[in-house]
Amino acid sequence: MAEKVILDTPKRWKAVSHPLRLEILRVLEEGDRTNEELATALHVASGKLYFHTMTLLKAGLIELSGTRQKGPLTEKLYHSLVESFTTPRTPTEEGPRYHDMLQQAFQLYHNTWREFGDFPHRAAHYIIPLTPEDADEFNTKLGELVQDYRRRKVTSDTPGARSHAFTLLFHSARPDTESPPTEESVL
Repeated sequence: MAEKVILDTPKRWKAVSHPLRLEILRVLEEGDRTNEELATALHVASGKLYFHTMTLLKAGLIELSGTRQKGPLTEKLYHSLVESFTTPRTPTEEGPRYHDMLQQAFQLYHNTWREFGDFPHRAAHYIIPLTPEDADEFNTKLGELVQDYRRRKVTSDTPGARSHAFTLLFHSARPDTESPPTEESVL
């Protein structure tokens, strides 16, 4: 069963830091697949994909869900354990620190940009006052919105479909109770 995965170890951060591994997770949302089926869906060589599949498996983000015979070969089926990613609410000794998490989030986006090339984009930065309850509600609604679009069953084979990268860093702007000024910056 897929669940929200907390990126609380360097191994997990590294596992999701490559756009091809994120694409593997996306395709596995559609159902269990073999390495060969993943390679076909992602239009890459199965040899190239094997390393990335093993990285996800070792990080506990996918699992072996079974096997099936294809002629004389036994193929392994993989299943995604990921519904969504989140970072720890508070830093832990074994988990990456704030600066490391921020750097890794930017690196993930940079890798995606490099892999898929220059495409229309939008960057935005907002600072808005929220109560703790409002912040929790915002985070919940954003997660529901993302899940709504993921459930629409658009696949890499859907005519006109293109993957879109979305990186969100959501945090309190100040540790005190004072509200920051409202600010918006759209690039």
